[in-house]
Amino acid sequence: MNNVDLPVYLKNSKLLNNLTVQRLLKNWAIVCSVAVIGLSLTAVITNDIISSKQDRIDQAAFAIESGIRHLGHILIDFELRRSNILSAATTGDLDNYVDRSTLEQGFNDQLAVLSSQTADLKTADPVIRNLKNNFQEYLVHDAALLMIVINRINVQEQSSHQDNINENEKQAELISSLYTSSHEIRANMKRLSDIADDYVTMLVTDSRNISQINLFIVATVSLIVIAIIAAGISLVIYRIDEPLSKVRAAMHDLSHGDMTRRLKESTVVRDEFSDLSVDFNRFAVRTQLLFDEVTDAKDALEDSERRTRAILENALVGIAHLKDRRILSVNRKFEELFGYARHEIEGMHKAILYPSADDYKALNDAAYQLMANGDTYHGEWKMKHKDGNHFWCEVSAKSISDNMAEDGTIWLFEDITQRKRSEEELRRLANFDTLTGLPNRALFHDRLDQGLERAKRQNGLMALIYIDLDRFKKINDSFGHSAGDELLIIVSKLLCECVRVSDSVSRLGGDEFTIILPELQNISDAGKVAEKIITMMDRPLSLKGKEITISPSLGISIYPNDAKTIEALLQNADSAMYHAKSKGRNNYQYYTQEMNAEARHRLDMESKL
Repeated sequence: MNNVDLPVYLKNSKLLNNLTVQRLLKNWAIVCSVAVIGLSLTAVITNDIISSKQDRIDQAAFAIESGIRHLGHILIDFELRRSNILSAATTGDLDNYVDRSTLEQGFNDQLAVLSSQTADLKTADPVIRNLKNNFQEYLVHDAALLMIVINRINVQEQSSHQDNINENEKQAELISSLYTSSHEIRANMKRLSDIADDYVTMLVTDSRNISQINLFIVATVSLIVIAIIAAGISLVIYRIDEPLSKVRAAMHDLSHGDMTRRLKESTVVRDEFSDLSVDFNRFAVRTQLLFDEVTDAKDALEDSERRTRAILENALVGIAHLKDRRILSVNRKFEELFGYARHEIEGMHKAILYPSADDYKALNDAAYQLMANGDTYHGEWKMKHKDGNHFWCEVSAKSISDNMAEDGTIWLFEDITQRKRSEEELRRLANFDTLTGLPNRALFHDRLDQGLERAKRQNGLMALIYIDLDRFKKINDSFGHSAGDELLIIVSKLLCECVRVSDSVSRLGGDEFTIILPELQNISDAGKVAEKIITMMDRPLSLKGKEITISPSLGISIYPNDAKTIEALLQNADSAMYHAKSKGRNNYQYYTQEMNAEARHRLDMESKL
């Protein structure tokens, strides 16, 4: 390690350098374990010694103090007893006192215990002997005092005044002697207590010295262990860091693009780092080969990406990449179609491309259900330009991969507005009259068929009104075809004003019109519509600056009363219309069977003519 200053002989040690890292770490782990175990054993042993010494101190101090305390209690019992003796009135009162032999025996037993507990203390032995002597004197004086009290009680009535004085003097002397003996006993107990304190102090001093010695030993062993561990760590770090720094520098150069970087392979020391050098060189060679391959592949990929981007940018349809229904990227055609610049549209929700929320929901429900199964969606929908205008698009969509949520979807938009207009125009030409804008014959048949089917399902009524303008040819010849066309336009508007929204007005050709009345409540309702039409046309019409009048002839055929097919219903309405003309025009007629016979007769006459 660069910041570890190791002796030269350690740096150049063949033993150190020839050891593999694994063996070095293993040996050092053993050394550290032994050092830690030794330190732990030292701490445990010294702690046991100190604990044993402390127990001895506690036991000695407690035993001596307890013995002195018991002696004091016994002495107090004697003094209380003496007080009771002095206050006794009769010998009978003395029989209630505790036997003095019990107190004497307790005091002697406690002295024997103290003597055994202080056997190691030479200074305590004379004090205990003095205690014994003092206690014996105390007992002698106490016994003499007891005899005086007994005699005084027995000869109290016969004794003279002088005898009482003598007895009191003796009693006072004995009490003084007892006080002196008690004082000496207490003094000796105090002296014995001081000796015990000195003994305990000595033991405490010894314990403190042992603790200091133990602390010194533990600290010394700890420093030795720390020094050993630090030296070992420094050696291991040095042994690992020097070759590791070379590997680190080589990896740094390799990661920064120096593919020629190699490590010097040692032929003297065969350890993990020498093997690592060999593997690194192999890795570097392989990395260089892979780098060359990746560089070539990257160049090819970039070239392919440029071509693909050019194709997408110049595609004739708008392309958008979406993820989570948000626009990630678009091509140039998409910008042209929707009017958004890329920086405006990218990141926006795709709902802004649709005219309404319902359109957005309908398209996405249909598209994403197919794409979830791996299919491609195709459809034609109205889209919304940035300026708010709507236009038709052919929409295609497909998920990029099976994980649609992760990779997103591709959407194609092609503007088909012109095609839709052409289709609409073709549909209008195919189904609507070019002059009046009303449904033509083809669309009329289709709506009549639908009306019949609905009436069949609902068991309802439906009417068909066939209308022909009276003397239209005369107006056409008099005012010209343009005036006739203008008249037809006016009539078509009047007819639309006379019917309901659900009714259908059609122009079959020339001056012939039809009206489909579905869902009739009564047959008479068709007659009411016919009357309304006649009334509307009865008013003068302005044509080319002139007022003219025109009248209609109307024939009515009812489903299912008159016919149940389109052909029969139309034929019957036509027959009813001719019948109205034969009735003087400007009226309407319901179809009857007689009309059908008359129509067939007329057809036969026309065929013969």
